[in-house]
Amino acid sequence: MLDENANPIDDNWKIYNESDKPTQDSEFKGFVEARAIDKATNESDILRSDGYVIDRDNPTDVIMNATYNEEAYTPATWVAGDVNVELSSTAFSGIYEYCYRVDGGEWISLDSDTFTATQAGMHKYEFKAISYSNLESAVSEMDIRIDRQIPVIRVDFEGTFGRWSGDGVKFKLSTEEESLSGVSYYYDNGNDWVKITTGEEIEINYNVNATFRFKAVNNAGVESYVSPEYKVHIENKIDIDALKAAVEKFSQLNSSDYSEASYNNLKNVVDKNKSLLDTAQSQEDVDQAVIEILEAIYELQPYFNFTVSSKNGSCEVTCNGSASSNGSYSLLFGTEITLSATANEGYDFIGWYDVTNNLYFSKDRTYTFMITSNTNLKAVFAGKQSAALTFTTYSNWVQSTVTKTVEEWNVITSIDDLLPEVPYRYGYSNGRWVYDND
Repeated sequence: MLDENANPIDDNWKIYNESDKPTQDSEFKGFVEARAIDKATNESDILRSDGYVIDRDNPTDVIMNATYNEEAYTPATWVAGDVNVELSSTAFSGIYEYCYRVDGGEWISLDSDTFTATQAGMHKYEFKAISYSNLESAVSEMDIRIDRQIPVIRVDFEGTFGRWSGDGVKFKLSTEEESLSGVSYYYDNGNDWVKITTGEEIEINYNVNATFRFKAVNNAGVESYVSPEYKVHIENKIDIDALKAAVEKFSQLNSSDYSEASYNNLKNVVDKNKSLLDTAQSQEDVDQAVIEILEAIYELQPYFNFTVSSKNGSCEVTCNGSASSNGSYSLLFGTEITLSATANEGYDFIGWYDVTNNLYFSKDRTYTFMITSNTNLKAVFAGKQSAALTFTTYSNWVQSTVTKTVEEWNVITSIDDLLPEVPYRYGYSNGRWVYDND
């Protein structure tokens, strides 16, 4: 036995026996040589067979690599031209030919491993490979859709054109011939092309002063010629000012100032409703859109600035599962914050003081709260053996604080010099505002 390159598979000659004829493997590609030896040990010339192949295995499944305009083609999608398909399969004996059929028809032989689908419409193409041992692969299939037809748009209309009117207009769109792939319709009123989501009709009954034109695009991307222009001038009672303001408010917001989920929810609501600025059918639709946008704005979860300081001591801030002593934070609305204060030697902790609103939040050394606005706090520490005199309003707003040591207080004989200018006077309480100099 010789391999395909005529090299002996086994160096030893084997004796041919009628009762025990030689066999070969299921896969063989090569030649057979034979010679005769008489009893006197004389040898004949060597006779070599023609080359032959033994292959009992079917070819592998056909792999289809389809392209359209030199880019990968996705099966079952519409395109406007030929689809090229490269076929590949393997077999021990080699691939003799590829065959194809369309929509279950007769099998047709290909003279290469490439195929070009040119037939318009939606068709199922099937492929198989046949080996040199006449064995067939499994059938592979691909859905290919081609539509080269250029749509011809028709526009039927109702209403008043070319002059002002308080009534709406209606356009009914169609094509001269039915499209193989189906069509979508678009309009342009000077602000670029917009797909008509209502199908084959569009009704315009909102305030507008624009020129409309239309086109049809089939699902393969082939566009019709643009329709004639229609001048639409409508002035009616639909008020879209509130919707404009709501959309404008959204445009002024920065996504980084809010939680991703709440901002994305607002963006989706705005995207859904802002088309009403051009296509509003009723005042009710506009009002409902405004409500939805305002509710989404109300539901925004903002980030707030939190600042904490601690002169004559230190503080620890715990939030979002971690603790630190940083002075500034950006925290999401509702974040729980725990503050813990530690006085330096020689000082006592007095309380947590709201610098912005002049209020004491808490006298507890450890204080927990939820952030709902920009907040600036400081931990107030007073030297030991000292006392503070605090002037507050009825609502606990801190008007003034004076802190002195005991020795310093001992020499104070009057608090006149310590009083805030307004609204206190020693020996009096504030009942109402009067028109005096203070």
